[in-house]
Amino acid sequence: MSFLLKYNGVVVIQSLFDNDKPTGKELFDDVISRRCSQTDKAGYFYSPTTKADFLRDMEEICANVLYDDLFPIIHFEIHGNPNGLVLKSNEMVTWDELQHYCRIINIHVKNQLIITLATCYGSWIWKMINVVLPAPYWGYIGPKKEIEEGTLMEDFQNFYDLLLTQKSWDAALKELVDNGNRDKYEYLHCKGIFEYHIENKLADIPMDKKSTYERLINITTEALPGMNVDEIKKRLNESIDKFDRKKFIAQMKKKFLMEERGKDA
Repeated sequence: MSFLLKYNGVVVIQSLFDNDKPTGKELFDDVISRRCSQTDKAGYFYSPTTKADFLRDMEEICANVLYDDLFPIIHFEIHGNPNGLVLKSNEMVTWDELQHYCRIINIHVKNQLIITLATCYGSWIWKMINVVLPAPYWGYIGPKKEIEEGTLMEDFQNFYDLLLTQKSWDAALKELVDNGNRDKYEYLHCKGIFEYHIENKLADIPMDKKSTYERLINITTEALPGMNVDEIKKRLNESIDKFDRKKFIAQMKKKFLMEERGKDA
């Protein structure tokens, strides 16, 4: 899926243990900062130790987006597991905690936020998706499982060098393929994630009137306390008769992808 990437800065967030090689700082100094200065883009480097530090840095990044017109790509250089990011202090930031800040940014940049993760299990960032809310990012690249430090460093140095010099998302992705490491990473965009989630969530749910009524009657009764049973049944049946599944999903998808805010990527 070709993507015309719009951004004016790259943010690197590193939180590694004392005995780790400072790969995020090296990536920033050797490639990102240098290439950003050559292409008139901004480079930001954060090195939080604790969870409080990390959340404060995310608030600052959000403020830069909202009030200083930062249009960022965000790169995380942090340990991780399927549940979230593990900071230098050994505290965890869960995907659910992170999604709040990412969604603020992505809404403001009209669904064009890209996130890259030099983080074991970084691809599990998909867990922050909630299809009834606007997408927290346009797309991401992250390792599927554990991955060696040296591999991450080489891959993302090459990735960002290509991205910032050729200004091409497709060329940078191709670099991962040419390195032979593409199968170690997952690249997903929000449109594909929505379709995957909806297809899996609704695939086994029968949509005929009887099944829908049986599934919703208790929920409807609890939502309308004090109303008599006959009126509840009448209202529910009327709602089921009017329900258009395709239209409902299309409206949900439009909200998730923020299509009313700008052209869908």
